[in-house]
Amino acid sequence: MDSGQTDLAPEAARATAVTTSPLFRSLTGLVLAGIALYLLSWAAPVATPIFFALYLAAIRSPLYQWLMGKGLKEGLVLLLLIAGILGAGVAVA
Repeated sequence: MDSGQTDLAPEAARATAVTTSPLFRSLTGLVLAGIALYLLSWAAPVATPIFFALYLAAIRSPLYQWLMGKGLKEGLVLLLLIAGILGAGVAVA
């Protein structure tokens, strides 16, 4: 079933491949990093409370699992965790 054609895919891929200089790639990376930092500073008023809440949830997750494993009801566990967070905030302030 050989049709006599050779596989030219590797040669065609090399012929059409776009090569860029290391300087261009570096400058592109710097520009993209600058844009990302600008967008992060622009979104900071919204992103900061969200990331802080995720941080608190991650910190309290093992304690939540432990208290639930001890047989406490979920509402009581959540009440204790919220009281602990508020208590820590009052102690720091």
